[in-house]
Amino acid sequence: MDPVLLFSSDCHSGVIEQYKEYLDEEYLPDFEQWMGARPYVRIEKDSVQRILSHAPLFFYPDKVIDEYEDQLDERQAWAAARGAERLEILEAEGYVGEVLFPDAGVPFSRGFGGGAAMDARALELQLAGQRAYNRRLFDFVEPSRQVGTVMISYADIDVAVSTVHAGADAGMRGVLLDGPDPSYPVLGETFLHESYEPLWSAIEETGLVAHFHVGAGAPIGLYARPEVPHEVAQIEVPMFGHRALWWLIWGGVLERHPGLKFVFTEQGTSWVAPALKFMDWQWDGLSANRYTRRDMTLPMRPSDYWKRQCFSGASLMSIEDLNARDVLDPSTIMYGTDYAHPEGTWMRTLPYLRAAFNAAGCTEAEVRMICGENAVRCYGFDMDVLAPVAERVGPSIDA
Repeated sequence: MDPVLLFSSDCHSGVIEQYKEYLDEEYLPDFEQWMGARPYVRIEKDSVQRILSHAPLFFYPDKVIDEYEDQLDERQAWAAARGAERLEILEAEGYVGEVLFPDAGVPFSRGFGGGAAMDARALELQLAGQRAYNRRLFDFVEPSRQVGTVMISYADIDVAVSTVHAGADAGMRGVLLDGPDPSYPVLGETFLHESYEPLWSAIEETGLVAHFHVGAGAPIGLYARPEVPHEVAQIEVPMFGHRALWWLIWGGVLERHPGLKFVFTEQGTSWVAPALKFMDWQWDGLSANRYTRRDMTLPMRPSDYWKRQCFSGASLMSIEDLNARDVLDPSTIMYGTDYAHPEGTWMRTLPYLRAAFNAAGCTEAEVRMICGENAVRCYGFDMDVLAPVAERVGPSIDA
């Protein structure tokens, strides 16, 4: 029987120091100053324990964290690995490829690079840091097996559009977006404003896949304050990424751009089911109301837009996430390891998947879709390239 093709929808690469060699020289003094003011965050064993203690919301086999404290430095080295070395690390656990997101931040930016730049100098630095990130990405990615997610800023849509086209020309398959934020001073509008249409058109024309990773749109600085409970951050940080779904659907972006594809990564999946049910309920109500917007904006139900154009990048995939597949459709769920983050499943992926798929009663067809076939379809990979790798390193369906 054919091995299962594993493709991770959520992996991370890069360490802050690597961006220095890709920065424009004029910004090196600013980089050194930024680095000096940036606290070094080390994930200790007790914080990993808190992350993993939420079964059955997050399901993990029993033995998960004993070795983590000793592995942190090694994981940092893994995040910096590139090329053949990086692919060998993936193959060691049976994976043929990955979607790449930044690790530990990007120079002069909040979180994964978003956040409103409140003055001209801050915007200049933000764009410089994003250029360094994208240059490194172009130098790092093997396009036949990896998805590079180029970074853009909503604060300058013309630059964002040119960055999307440059990414496509370099073989990248994705773009990393921030959440909807009405505070951007340049536009003064949410991303449903007409000013954003050139960006949506560019992403659609190039065929890049748009991503909202956990943290998109979130005021990360708020949750870094010592008085804010860690549990509050766990609830609220993903919420800002969730918001993009209903803004895009009700704002008509998916209707106007049927070729756009959006992935919601490392935010869980179970939240999508009640959101779609609620939006379908709204749509049904509007269809019976003489003031309906349905004919003007949404000829289809919101859940149909999800099934046509959206995916869940289900790293930290729980049993509850899998149980939502009847509403989402299993063809829209993609599993990710969150490599090389300690809360991910790296080095224990097979026992994790075995337990989760069995507990949720998934069929073989669903397992194959979620593990990799959906990602191949979403990103347009060549099966003639990936299938021989899966044949060599992929696990059996029994495993």
